[in-house]
Amino acid sequence: MSSNCIPRYIRVEGLRFAEGFEPETIRTALNYQPRPYDVFVVTYPKCGTTWMMQIILLILHEGQLPETTEEYFACTPYLEMLGSEVVEKMPRPSPIRSHLPFDMIPYAKHAKYVYVARKPIDCCISLYHHTKMFPAYDFKNGTFDDFFKVFIRGETDYNDYFDHLLSWYEHKDDENIFFITYEQLKDDTKGAVVQIADFLGPQYGKMVRENSKILSNILHYSSFDFMKKDTFAVWKDALQITPQAISETKLPSGLISWAESAVDSHYGHRIPRIRVQDLMRRSSLIEWETKLKPAQQQKLQRRVFEKTKDSDVMNLWEDELNEQ
Repeated sequence: MSSNCIPRYIRVEGLRFAEGFEPETIRTALNYQPRPYDVFVVTYPKCGTTWMMQIILLILHEGQLPETTEEYFACTPYLEMLGSEVVEKMPRPSPIRSHLPFDMIPYAKHAKYVYVARKPIDCCISLYHHTKMFPAYDFKNGTFDDFFKVFIRGETDYNDYFDHLLSWYEHKDDENIFFITYEQLKDDTKGAVVQIADFLGPQYGKMVRENSKILSNILHYSSFDFMKKDTFAVWKDALQITPQAISETKLPSGLISWAESAVDSHYGHRIPRIRVQDLMRRSSLIEWETKLKPAQQQKLQRRVFEKTKDSDVMNLWEDELNEQ
């Protein structure tokens, strides 16, 4: 039985965000002026952002990862969460994370954009688990049925999944945009890394082709098992920050604001309830809770047709409508 629970969001410039984001910081992000050689990694939420950020960070840093939490976040800034000032001061070359649709992204022909798309149902399932996990959404008692209705209506983070996807798909052949699916990245990670390196610049393409050690490091440090075990330790430092540590931290204010919202408000004091290892999950289509019911499958098919009937975007996943 559905609980009729709806996640909590704030609205800024027409887009939905989780509470914990700062409206003025978001507005500065929208007005950021890209520098030459900026590299943006863009996705709809839960479509492989952190994985692609890791890959590009490793390519730009010749197969090496930052050694500290502060360095990691400085080199992988989330534009909408941290704002333009942090991004302007970031160490370069490093990637910039964003979930903005094409018509709202800070755009310049001299910047590069890597967009990762993911099957809608897989995105929906992953975003559901994300929304349940973070107290900022006030959705811990929500069910997948509740979330599926919100997702189908296009009323989740960053609004409608299909509008977002289509906004970037229309520009997939632009010279400064590299468009790839999560599934392509998973099926041939090595081939994708070489293609991405070529896109970032001939020097990077040459590097991964001619230096097997660097390529091996990129593949190892961006593997699921490594990231699950090691990379998310730095997220733990940020997300489980204590009130005492906040005054001493060097983390950006936008990240602190999110960290403060990422605890359970039902407690009189901050007790993190986030399992950091759950920040990166494998696809979970076999889980009974998120197995689409026939009526949900029909709703998804109708929504796919309604939103994409004038595009060939679903050819990216030819089996999508028959998979469930």
